Amino acid sequence: MKILFAADGSDHTKLAARYLVGLVHALAKPPVIHVLHVHPPIPYAGAAAAAGSDAVKRYHKEESEAALAVAEGVLRDARVEFTSSWVAGEVAAEIVGYANREGIELIVMGSRGMGRLATLALGSVADGVLRTTTVPVTVVK
Repeated sequence: MKILFAADGSDHTKLAARYLVGLVHALAKPPVIHVLHVHPPIPYAGAAAAAGSDAVKRYHKEESEAALAVAEGVLRDARVEFTSSWVAGEVAAEIVGYANREGIELIVMGSRGMGRLATLALGSVADGVLRTTTVPVTVVK
């Protein structure tokens, strides 16, 4: 089984990683775990251009590695094997695209549970993934 763990570095990522550890230990055969962080693009093209592409890449890399570290720490402590990667882009679309490319059979992610108003106004990554993927999704609150 291939499992994609979507990590944003929040406390909800840590809770979801703990859930994933329990799931991994309950399975008869260890799954292949992919940990993915998607960093949203810088919203203002002018700001990105002014900073320069090297600075933007360095920023995305540093922020993504920090976000991944939360899940990686939980998984390492539990002796769960995994691979990590990150990408910059539209978060829900990148998660779904990665799952499709890699033949992922389950997506596990945390939910910040910001409520209906925030989902309506800002959009929710978990909601976006649920609406656009054909892969089963476990959302941990």
